[in-house]
Amino acid sequence: MTSGAHRAGLIVDSVTEVLRCGADAIRPAPELMTGEALALVGSVINLEASGRMLLLLDPAELLSRAERGLLDSFSKTAAGKDTRQSRP
Repeated sequence: MTSGAHRAGLIVDSVTEVLRCGADAIRPAPELMTGEALALVGSVINLEASGRMLLLLDPAELLSRAERGLLDSFSKTAAGKDTRQSRP
């Protein structure tokens, strides 16, 4: 996932289904959602044929401010190492 200037991987316990769909199937999240749910759910896919609605989460919202700060510190450390290694 990419969040701002950061790229990170996520580990999940299990996967029950993988779905492919076109971009035209993705809709904005309903206005019924409020608070944290509204920030976390970026959009939805309505699967009318099966009577399901999938909530698409915004990966950046899965990270806490502390976790984003930790990624910032890793980025700064890595940038410092790259600068030192590139000097003759």
